[in-house]
Amino acid sequence: TEEPYRMLTSRCEFRLLLRHDNADRRLAPIGRRLGLIDDERWAELQRRWKAMEDEMKRLEETVIHPGEKTNALLTASGSSPIKEPAKAAELLRRPEVTWELLAELAPPQEAVDQEISGAVTVEIKYKGYIDRQKSQVERMKKMEKVLLPPDFDYDSVPGLLSESRQKLNQMRPATLAQAGRISGVTPSDLQILWVALERSRRRGGNSLGATLEE
Repeated sequence: TEEPYRMLTSRCEFRLLLRHDNADRRLAPIGRRLGLIDDERWAELQRRWKAMEDEMKRLEETVIHPGEKTNALLTASGSSPIKEPAKAAELLRRPEVTWELLAELAPPQEAVDQEISGAVTVEIKYKGYIDRQKSQVERMKKMEKVLLPPDFDYDSVPGLLSESRQKLNQMRPATLAQAGRISGVTPSDLQILWVALERSRRRGGNSLGATLEE
C-alpha cells in the first residue's frame, strides 16, 4: 500500500504471534542457523523453553478441587468460586486469575521464574485467540500460492467493495495473499476473489481444488 503501515506495531500482521515474550522462540533458531548463537546460549534457551513447556503441561494436568481455601482465594481475586474440580489451566483462562494465585493453590515442584510464568500465562489465557491466528497464518500461506493474473478484471467481479476494487486495480497484487495485505481489502473481498478465480479456472479446465476455509 502507499502508507508504510507495517512499520507500526498496531498495524503489523498476526500481532498475537509477534510478541516480545516469544521473540527468542521465534528468532533464536534463525540466529542459531546463522551462527550468531553459541552452544552455551543455545543450551540456556533450550532449558528455558523446556521449563515453559513443562509448566504449561503441569497446569493443563493439575486439578484444583473446590474447598474453603480455593474459593476464598478465587473470591478475593474477584473470580467466581468453583463447585466442581477444574484444571489449573482452565482457571488461569479467567481474566481475574493469575499464575501467582494458582501457585498458592498448586505450587510447582521447582521454582518458576517470572519471565517463564508470564509467558505461560499469555499462552494459556489467549490460547483460543493464538490458535485462531495460527490458522490464519496457514490460510495466508495457502493464499500465497494463488496467483492473480496481471490482467485480472476486478471490475467484472460482483460483490467487491468499491474501495477494494479501486485499490486492487491500482496495486495489481500478484497473489491472493498480497491482495489481503492491501489496506481496505477485507476477508470477504478475498473470499469473493477466490470464488471468481475458481470459476475462471474451471472455465479453463484448471480448478484450484481448495477453499479458503480448508
